[in-house]
Amino acid sequence: MLKRFSTKFALFSLLLDLSLTAGALALAETLRGTLPWGKLFIRDAYIPGVLYGVVIVIWFLTHTVLSVYDPKRTYKAVDEFQAVIVANLFASLAFAGTLYLTFREVSRLLFVYFAVLDMAALLLWRVIARAVFRLLDGRSFPERRVLVVGSGELAHRVSATIREYAWTGLTLAGYLDDDPNHKSNGLPVLGTLADARRVIVEHEIDEMVVALPTGEHDALNRLIADVQAVPVNIRVLPDYYSLAVFRA
Repeated sequence: MLKRFSTKFALFSLLLDLSLTAGALALAETLRGTLPWGKLFIRDAYIPGVLYGVVIVIWFLTHTVLSVYDPKRTYKAVDEFQAVIVANLFASLAFAGTLYLTFREVSRLLFVYFAVLDMAALLLWRVIARAVFRLLDGRSFPERRVLVVGSGELAHRVSATIREYAWTGLTLAGYLDDDPNHKSNGLPVLGTLADARRVIVEHEIDEMVVALPTGEHDALNRLIADVQAVPVNIRVLPDYYSLAVFRA
């Protein structure tokens, strides 16, 4: 089974994108010759066979250079869709320039059909893929209970990532914080840093993400020393991205 953030899935995405792009070009030809819009469509206005290869090369280069298949850049839906849109726009402009310099007789309306169909296809399959991965929640990934140390802005960013990737089995168990003011702000603060070992055992914590402010080295050292005897994975920011993809 393909994992969402894996090399195999990235390769699968690339091949599927190129296949859908070629298919969109073929469908655009069919629609241009069928729909009663535009000027009379003649055979010379079709896409020459050699341009299919040109399209594949252009789409391959633009989408790889613009990191469409890099999980570090596209693990959030909005980032992935934005990357695809930008890459498709650049690729379409490059293809339009190629047509202008080579096969000017190609129908402009055909090009518009192709650009719209390709953009829709590449975005639609990603929407479906993300929906499928979310439906697989609980069947492919075991639950991983996460404890966040700290409750400041950095900790909130981590918790947002955890909630977004709940479909991978991640569950936010709560926070640890020495600041008593944070205990009344609605967050599930389970104790202070000194309570770390007890909280990990009582709440069956699998992952502990440390999101303490910069300069809290002494507190971090004491915390790690306290929990060395319990079976928990410790992740220290700023490398919180790894939490979102450690199941890749």
